[in-house]
Amino acid sequence: MKIDPYIKNKLKKIFSETLKQSKEVITFTSSGKLSSDQIELLLKSIVTKRGKPEVVFETDPELLAGVVIKKGSRTIDLSIKGRLEQLQNNLYGSI
Repeated sequence: MKIDPYIKNKLKKIFSETLKQSKEVITFTSSGKLSSDQIELLLKSIVTKRGKPEVVFETDPELLAGVVIKKGSRTIDLSIKGRLEQLQNNLYGSI
């Protein structure tokens, strides 16, 4: 099925506008409150294809140490709690 070029261009324009309006959100969860230097360093390091995203900082003492980074459906767990859970899964998985 062939799509009319006019309709195709209109759909591209609408899709592009929608993407610009939807703001990316990145959440940093750490075991304790981050210092202003740490926050500044993180903010400088995150620039996406759509510019600067909205950034949320949270704390969760159960992480023990480290940070968990979430963007959309992706999660990067760099916490001690995450590493311990990974180790536990590897140990029980090998039995």
